[in-house]
Formats: sequence, C-alpha cells, structure tokens
Amino acid sequence: MSLIRESLFTLITKTLLRLYMTRGKSQIFEGLRVLVPPACFPPSGTVSTRLLAEVLRRQTIVGRAAEIGCGAGALTLFLARMGVYAVATDISLNCLKAARLNALANGLYGLVDFVNCDSGSCIREEAVDVCVTNPPFLRYGPGDPRDLAIAGGSGLEVLTKMVRDCYRATRRGRAVLYTMSDLASGRRPNPPGVVLARGRGLGDTVYVFSVTRGAYRSSLGERL
Repeated sequence: MSLIRESLFTLITKTLLRLYMTRGKSQIFEGLRVLVPPACFPPSGTVSTRLLAEVLRRQTIVGRAAEIGCGAGALTLFLARMGVYAVATDISLNCLKAARLNALANGLYGLVDFVNCDSGSCIREEAVDVCVTNPPFLRYGPGDPRDLAIAGGSGLEVLTKMVRDCYRATRRGRAVLYTMSDLASGRRPNPPGVVLARGRGLGDTVYVFSVTRGAYRSSLGERL
C-alpha cells in the first residue's frame, strides 16, 4: 500500500470513526446491553471487537483474564459471562464509569474489576492466564481526547505499549490475544504469533493474533 493511499485510508477511517463516536449510544453486543459514551470505542459496528469475541468464544479459559484498553467494557463483560474473572484497564475515566455501569446492568459486576491507568501499567507481571487487547491502530498521535480510542501514535507507540503490557501481564505458556490492521503498517501485519481470525473493515483488513508468553526470546516490541 503506497504512503499516499495509506494516509488517505487513515484520514477517512479517522473521520468516520470520529463521527461514529460523537454521540453516546446504547448497543447490544453478543446479547449484552452496553452503554457507550462519546469518544469510547463502540463494540457494535466495528470489526475488531466482533472478531475478538468470536475468538474468545472458541477458547477454554481457566483462571483470570485481563483486558487492556477496555473502553465501555464489552469484551470484559463477554469474558465474565463465560464465567471468567477479569480485570480491565483504560486511560479514560469516562469509559470506565460506563463499563462499571454496564457490568451492573448485565449482572456481572461480581466477576470484574475496572482500573484507571495508562495501558496495562497497573497490572503485575505474569498475573493473568489470558490477556486481551484491541489497541488503536491508526498511525497518528492522540493529541485530541476524542482520539484516545483510535490513535495508535505516529510511530504506533500506543499500540506497541498496549500489546507489550498484555504480554508482560500474562503467565508463561499462556495466551495473549490482540488485534491489528493493515492500516497500521500499510501492508499485511507480520507481528509475533498466529492469525486466529480476520475480517474486512473500512478499507482495511483486521487480524486477531495469538502469541504465547515465552515463545519469543526477543522483545515483543521489536517484532511489531
């Protein structure tokens, strides 16, 4: 994908997502009622969240889970409904407040904890048995608070930090699940792990990768 085409797709996707996230909305996601405030990433109508739910549905999860960058909490609640205790983080207090209300509304509050922090900095190393993250993948800096859910950083530093924190928080031999789009690199991404699912987005292809903690000797960040 040429730089001009990549920049154009990024601009179009950014504009469309901003418009979609301008107003708060109530959505049904996998049978869960989810209140999504403005500027929080909506689970319905977006490819990456749906793909992660499809992958999680096929997993047998024993132990504790984490979601880094949970937004309004849809995937965290999906995990809780599977009977898995989950801790979820987000940098946005507004999104976390909605996630807490969503947990209460869906009768899942006893299986979740929500923590306000940058990426996964508040989660201890090797604390969970599976970690999930759906990081922002558009290649520009989050200078506007409205862009926290979609801006992966000009050098994808936001995306990289979230995936690395997920990797650090996961016990050795256990799985890290994360999404990435070909918009992030301008071509099919080739990070560590195996592709478990893929789907077409707004002019891009979104992938779900699984990587096992301890499977790679080099820094995960160097492979993204």
